[in-house]
Amino acid sequence: MIGVGTYEDERLESSEGIAVAGHYAYVAGTPALTVIDIQDAQNPTFACSLDRIGYWSAYAGYSGDVVV
Repeated sequence: MIGVGTYEDERLESSEGIAVAGHYAYVAGTPALTVIDIQDAQNPTFACSLDRIGYWSAYAGYSGDVVV
């Protein structure tokens, strides 16, 4: 694997899984599901975060859909 870009955010410290669909990376963990725009792979940017109590899981399907 070749590293292209990095993205650091305190919401990602407890990340448990990642799913990629289109130009978005969905990073699941506690307490947030964080969405990162990876269209520019060298400079990924924060898209949004969904906070909740508990644990998030994210899975990428064959069709490119993400199930949360």
